[in-house]
Amino acid sequence: MEATDAYKLQQKIKQLMAERKDLPNWLQYYHQQLDMRNHSQSDAFSELIKNYGEIMGKHTELGEQLRNMKREKALSSQLTKPAEVLELGDKVQRLESELNGAYKENQQNTTQIMELMTKVKELELENKDLKSKLQANIDYNEKNALVLGEKCKEIGSLQHMLEVSKDELEAVKRDKLELEQKVLALSNDNRELISNLMSVKNEVAEKMNQANEIYNKALGVMEANSKQAVGGTKSSEKLDEYMLSSLSAPLASTIPEKPKFKISAHNQEALAVRYDNFGNSLATCGGDNLVKVWDPATGKEISRFKDFTKPVTCLDYNLDGNLICAGSVDKTIRVLDLKTQRSKHCFTGHSDTINSLSTLLRSAKIVSGSSDRTIKLWDYEKMQVSLTTNYPSATFSVDVAQDDNMLVTGHNNGTLVIWSINKFGKVIEFKDLHRGEVISSVCISRDSYYVLTNGRDNILKLIDLRKYDVVKEFTDDQYTNTSNTNRACLSTDSKFVLVGGNAKVLLFKDDGEVDTVYEDGHQTRVLGTDWEPRGSQFATVDAYGGLIIWE
Repeated sequence: MEATDAYKLQQKIKQLMAERKDLPNWLQYYHQQLDMRNHSQSDAFSELIKNYGEIMGKHTELGEQLRNMKREKALSSQLTKPAEVLELGDKVQRLESELNGAYKENQQNTTQIMELMTKVKELELENKDLKSKLQANIDYNEKNALVLGEKCKEIGSLQHMLEVSKDELEAVKRDKLELEQKVLALSNDNRELISNLMSVKNEVAEKMNQANEIYNKALGVMEANSKQAVGGTKSSEKLDEYMLSSLSAPLASTIPEKPKFKISAHNQEALAVRYDNFGNSLATCGGDNLVKVWDPATGKEISRFKDFTKPVTCLDYNLDGNLICAGSVDKTIRVLDLKTQRSKHCFTGHSDTINSLSTLLRSAKIVSGSSDRTIKLWDYEKMQVSLTTNYPSATFSVDVAQDDNMLVTGHNNGTLVIWSINKFGKVIEFKDLHRGEVISSVCISRDSYYVLTNGRDNILKLIDLRKYDVVKEFTDDQYTNTSNTNRACLSTDSKFVLVGGNAKVLLFKDDGEVDTVYEDGHQTRVLGTDWEPRGSQFATVDAYGGLIIWE
């Protein structure tokens, strides 16, 4: 190997060493140790190269001397002096020996150079491997930098969400404080309302006491009448006035909260329920052809009547509560005597189902409406039909005002008619009041100022009878009218509307809003309601024959 080739090799090694720059901190120590090793090896290699150069120079010099000596030997062959020849031969041998030594030394140096070149190649491979690892670490660090950037963004987003949550928490705290203040205000209002309610209850109790006093006086008058043979008509009129004055007295209504009695009243659907005029008893009728009378204070059955041959659809009490008038699918009306527990009269005259009836309080008369499109006025003392009028649509609901002067009827075509009983003529018609749907019930208020209608269009309407104008409508998504004879009613003070729907009972306030929905009671369609005349409870019946008295 020439000296210049060794020098190039040495420069190449230095160049490879110089390429290791800008390394990460964790690799710098390793490369420093590697550089120290390479530096120590490079010094030895440089010394070797230097010695090799000197040897090669000496070799060249010896070769030149040998050639010269050969020339001299050639010349010496021409010489004749033996001593010179011997001296020259020795010199040649000595030079050859030195040349052989130089060759051996050069061979050893060549071997060392080859070993160093092998080590250089190993260093190149190691350096390549380190560069590959370095690149892998750089890629890994770049990837980690990207991930770190994403995490930083997520942290920023979380910090923003945290700030928003803090703001929301502050808003919730403010709302909570406002709600606490409102609750405190409502608590104060509630205490005031309870105080007012107690005052109203006291007033109601006083009115009830007055009503009971009137009733007791009426009973006294009745007993006196039974002993008198003369002047009976005058005493009877006096009794009626006592009773009517008690019925016209305005009574505040108490809102029931829960069922007092749940009674299985009929084997089939219960179609109607009515209290007597003083709330001492209530009657139900149903698809099992029966009329039953109940004690609302105990929930026990008082009596039953089995005189009808088909389902009983409607009923009502007379003024003193001793008689019940009931109509049936068998086209008959029966007057049932609670004292004798027998049917007192049976009226026939309708040619189709009797859907509704109402008794007159000041006379022994009944108004009935039928699917035969007639309305009849019956006199159960004279046992005859007093009047009959035809109407072009079936009648499904009737009610009479307490003064016996006004009759209201609801019809199959959704029309409401107000009649004068004295003349038995129409006063006014509200055509298509319920959009062509059946008016299943009409209910006149105690003061005769309003009438409540219930239609199969799922709307209840309150009409002012002084102005003949619809003043309020009642409707709610929870209410569905499920029967052509489903009766809704007004509370005793006309401040609430009670109606049965599908497995629930709804109580509306007089402003049209729902006050209470009673769901803990009926399991099927509610078909009738009635409010106790003293205002302390109401009763409802359903399609399974159930009767519930609420308190």
